[in-house]
Parts: sequence; structure tokens; C-alpha cells
Amino acid sequence: MQSEQPSTLPLSEKPSTSMAKPSYSKSAAKSTGRWTKEEHHRFVEGIKKFGKNWKQVEDFVGTRNGAQIRSHAQKFFNRLQREFNLKFEDLNLQSDKAKLEETLNKMCESGDYASSPREGT
Repeated sequence: MQSEQPSTLPLSEKPSTSMAKPSYSKSAAKSTGRWTKEEHHRFVEGIKKFGKNWKQVEDFVGTRNGAQIRSHAQKFFNRLQREFNLKFEDLNLQSDKAKLEETLNKMCESGDYASSPREGT
């Protein structure tokens, strides 16, 4: 009975044991930088329709990835609380729809679609 000898192939000739993942970027076609008026309006509509279901909001906006949606939402909700003393969790989207609409319209009228007082976010 012969014992098997370990392979003596040079490293460059040995087959890789790790599975290489395809190199593609899911967000390659997504926008970067400041949010446009249209993107922000789609974001607000997505929040109204889907609440905090970020994947559905992301799909609805279409031009931003999940991390960008969540970051924008965080700034947006902070601004709701800071400027309008309003928390998203306190709103019943059906019964408080008029109050929500009024608040969101005021925010959109301000022209600050990044929902942040800082420049470049």
C-alpha cells in the first residue's frame, strides 16, 4: 500500500480553494452627493407608502442604495423632531395624514432636500 505524497505544485499552479465572488457593484448606477428635489419627493412618498421598510423605499426611490436611504432617513427624522417637534413613531400614518402632509410640505418648500443644515451631505 503506497502512501500519497502531498502535492508539490508551485503556488502559482495550485488551484484556489476559496470561492471568488463576482466583482460587480449592485450600486454602480446609483447616485451620489446631494439629493435632488425629485429624489427627496420620491423618498417622502416611499416613507408614506412603506414606512420604515427601507428595501421597499430604496426600490421606490430607485436612484439611491440602502445605506443612502437609511442615512437620509436618519437626517430626515432628526429634522422632523428638531424643527417640528414631531416623531415618526408618534404618527399614525392614517389618522395624522394631514399633519404629516403639512409638515412634509413645509420641509420640501425649504429647498433643503438633504434634510441637514450642513453643506454637502
